[in-house]
Amino acid sequence: LRLFRNQGTDWVAVSGSTFQRALLEGTLSPAPLGIADLYADGDPHILMATAAETRLWINESGGIDPR
Repeated sequence: LRLFRNQGTDWVAVSGSTFQRALLEGTLSPAPLGIADLYADGDPHILMATAAETRLWINESGGIDPR
C-alpha cells in the first residue's frame, strides 16, 4: 500500500509516516475498508474489517492514531 500527497506542483510519498508496518509490508489480507467522519470532528477516520479482526485508525488532525 502506498500513499502520495499532492503538494500542488508534485506528489510526495507519505506512506512511511502514515501507515503501520503491517500495511506497508503487505502482511494484511484484502479487506473491506470504510472511510468516514465517525466522531463528527471534521476528520475522516478509517475502519477495516477482516475475518480475524477489526481495525480503526483515528485521524487526530494531522496524525493517525491506530486503535
